[in-house]
Amino acid sequence: MKNLIKSVVMAFGAMALVSACEAAGGSDTSSTTGTDNGGNTTGTDGVDGTTGTPAAGEYPAIEIQDDPSNQTLSPTCDTGSLKSPGADIDAAQLGAGSYLASCEASGSVGCESTAGNVSDAQGSPNSDGGEASGQYYSLNGGKIRCNWSGGTIIKDTDDVSITVYEVGKAGSGVAENYTVRVCKSTGGNCSKDANYSTGESEFPVSALF
Repeated sequence: MKNLIKSVVMAFGAMALVSACEAAGGSDTSSTTGTDNGGNTTGTDGVDGTTGTPAAGEYPAIEIQDDPSNQTLSPTCDTGSLKSPGADIDAAQLGAGSYLASCEASGSVGCESTAGNVSDAQGSPNSDGGEASGQYYSLNGGKIRCNWSGGTIIKDTDDVSITVYEVGKAGSGVAENYTVRVCKSTGGNCSKDANYSTGESEFPVSALF
C-alpha cells in the first residue's frame, strides 16, 4: 500500500513539473516555410531556423530589393535567351566570412525567369561575371530576405562592411539597381535607411542606420 501511494505521488509530481515548464514558455523553436516565385521551398524565419526577439540594435536578417524600373523589367521583361529579370544576386557577404542563408523570396512581378531558384543567392559567390543558369537569383521585381550563415547577427554599432555580388548583363551595358536593408527577421521589421547600389557593391553597415 505504501509503495502504491509513493508511485501516485511521484506521478503527480512529474505532471506538475511538466505543466510548470509549459507555463514558463516551453520551446522557442517554431519555424515558417513557404515557396519562392519559382515554386521552390524557402527557408525558415529567425536565426538558423529559430524564432525569437533580437535585442535592441540587433539585426539577424538582410533584405535585398529590386528596382522596379530596371531595364529587364520595364517597359518589357528580359527578352534574352537566358531570362534574368531584375538585379541578379550571386551572393552577399558580411565582413570576411558570413554569407546569405535561409533566403525567402517575395514580390515577383511575374516575368519569365531562367534564374528563379532563390538558393542560388546563398553561399559564396560563384559567378564568372556573365549570365549563366544556376549561379545567381534574379529578383524579378521583388525582394529576398535572408539570414546569415552561422547565425551571425548584425549590430547597429558594428564596424563591418556588407558586399553584395550582383551580376551585370554581359556586354550590354545594362545596370540593374537594388536596395539593401537589415531586418529583425526574414518576416520584416527592417531598418529605415537603405543602401542604393548597382553591380558589385561594398558599403559599411553604419550606412543603414
